[in-house]
Amino acid sequence: MAIITLLLSIVIGALLSSSFGAVCEFILLLVINLLIIAFFCSHDNYARTMNVFATLMGCYFVYACFCHAYRMANGYTFFGSFDGLRYYIPQTIRLLNFEDITDVIRAIYSDDSTLPLKHGGSIFVYFYLIGKFAVWANVDIFFAIQISLMPFAAMMCAVQYNLLLRFGLPRNSAYKWSIIFGLCSALFWLSSFVVRDLPISLAYSIAIYQIFSSAPFLRRLLWGCLSAAVVLTLRLASSLALVPIVLLAVFRNSERKSVRYGLLGMFLAAVIVFGGGDIFVDELLSKQQGYLGIELRDQGGNSLLSAFNDLPFGVSHVAKTIYAQFHPIPAWRNMITNSEDVIAKSAYNIARFPDLWVVFFRITGMLILIYGCLKHSIREKLFENKPLMYSFNYALLLLILQSTTIEERRKLGVYPLLFLVIVLCWERTPPMTRRRILLLSAFLFVLLQILGLSKL
Repeated sequence: MAIITLLLSIVIGALLSSSFGAVCEFILLLVINLLIIAFFCSHDNYARTMNVFATLMGCYFVYACFCHAYRMANGYTFFGSFDGLRYYIPQTIRLLNFEDITDVIRAIYSDDSTLPLKHGGSIFVYFYLIGKFAVWANVDIFFAIQISLMPFAAMMCAVQYNLLLRFGLPRNSAYKWSIIFGLCSALFWLSSFVVRDLPISLAYSIAIYQIFSSAPFLRRLLWGCLSAAVVLTLRLASSLALVPIVLLAVFRNSERKSVRYGLLGMFLAAVIVFGGGDIFVDELLSKQQGYLGIELRDQGGNSLLSAFNDLPFGVSHVAKTIYAQFHPIPAWRNMITNSEDVIAKSAYNIARFPDLWVVFFRITGMLILIYGCLKHSIREKLFENKPLMYSFNYALLLLILQSTTIEERRKLGVYPLLFLVIVLCWERTPPMTRRRILLLSAFLFVLLQILGLSKL
């Protein structure tokens, strides 16, 4: 299946993009990442893991080529996130003036305020290399960087496949769920967003996998520290939020109170070392109102979401977290904009069509989680695994902390863990109940679309 998907995606991508250099970049990144999988994955799992990765890479490439063709046809300067237009692409173009990559690294971490690269961190090293290739291969830089981020999304699903295997799912079932995760979640359209969230989320996936890995202590420690270090070079707040997951992966089997208190103490120490407790909360929450304001302005406002802000602290966050699972309302809301600004049209257009099924996927996942947590037999069996229970609760906490924005990319890091619990709940749900959940999801989805028509 993967070979057929890849061949079709290369042909379709070449026709849509009319860029031989883009196809070459795709093939090069595909081969490099398949070699990485072959090197790190166990002999029993590497073939199917490669299959998951290659299949999704092909699908993501076709979508990226469609977005590129649509962007070029309409004269848009970018697609998706505003960060690509306002920050990542301009700074990458400036870095291309450097001939030596060591100069790029020095520029990123220098104190020169005229080159504000510290915010993006090490992602600019990667973008610099891709930019140099784009210039050499005559590929649009924005398109080249879009393609370069797809492997992170596909690799997340490859890690997810191995994570599902750790919980006893048959290979065919784990493969099916991994493909569903890659195609039906927000990961599909985020694979073409020029942001640093995909590398960060992949590091989260690797750290989460270590919680349940059978690897020895030192290997789990190495992978956990490596994941945290990579994220630290990309975004401070995300690295701090990753610390408890890494600690849980390292000390998952300990029942001693001294170790549990030690984990808490190490987390607080990490917060202090990396700049104090205020930074952690500030980095997680302070910028979110700004992002929310941009979203609401460009899409004509959202009185319901604004009303949630008037609720008491805590209640407001939970309400917005639940609401975010139904957003956008209607599901095609991101495909249109009330603004005449070309920048807004570049962000909200027909290329956001994956929202049509991503919203339904989120609603269904939420209902499965609610059912699984309320059903005593499922909850008791599921949370016999204490590391799973602790990490799941922590994932919910991070989801709530990010509730002040409806941007899904900032919540992507905990999605692998939430999806794992959703799959485990679904596998333990009787067939008749499954059908009822799907019917209820369909009913809620249709109802929300009808109600959402009044907002247009």
